[in-house]
Amino acid sequence: MKTTVVPIIAILVLVVLILALGTLIAGAIAKSILARKYPAPGQLVDVGGYKMHINCTGQGSPTVVLAAGTADFSTTWVYVQPEVAKLTRVCAYDRAGLGWSEASPLPRTAGTTVAELHALLVNAKIPSPYVLVGHSLGGLHMRLYAHNYPDEVVGLILVDSLHEDQPILDPVYTKANQADVKPFRMFALLNSTGIMALAPQSIPNQGLPDDAYAQYQASLATTNFFKTTLAEIVSSQ
Repeated sequence: MKTTVVPIIAILVLVVLILALGTLIAGAIAKSILARKYPAPGQLVDVGGYKMHINCTGQGSPTVVLAAGTADFSTTWVYVQPEVAKLTRVCAYDRAGLGWSEASPLPRTAGTTVAELHALLVNAKIPSPYVLVGHSLGGLHMRLYAHNYPDEVVGLILVDSLHEDQPILDPVYTKANQADVKPFRMFALLNSTGIMALAPQSIPNQGLPDDAYAQYQASLATTNFFKTTLAEIVSSQ
């Protein structure tokens, strides 16, 4: 019996390994195809060894800078940016590791994020003054930016902004934040295998128009979105 079972187990293990390798190869190819099909709509700017994405439209001053919330990036402003661009210059950007921005080797703290945004604006040659607009986690970052660089800021708009004391004072927020950790770990693992790139249609639409939704799917399936979002969630707890 033992001599029969061992070859069967060996064959099963070999089949599993072949399937896993095939999935990884197919996923890598799918990621490459999606990344080429949906390139960054704005410019990629070096901020110190890695590049961040910023997309500016419109003309005029002050420049409006849009910062998305947790688990979001520049596409979240797809309805807002064109309207603001009718009035002045407006720039939506992606935090490092999200959207089209490359991952950063630095911790995902608010201080690091704000320093990266400052470097992005300077290196992209987008002069102040700025009107800062931040949603959720982006609101916290924009408040800190205004505090660290007050001479550059002439306005601050907060959209359902996160507060730095919220994890302490709001147990409902803390519980919800902690609940988000497990699924994002699972999604990060699935994304690393390329499975999401093989089936981007499995990524639900968050109310985006078709073109932006396709960009959103491609970004989630081909980047460090879930790993970065997990790091931001843990950092904000």
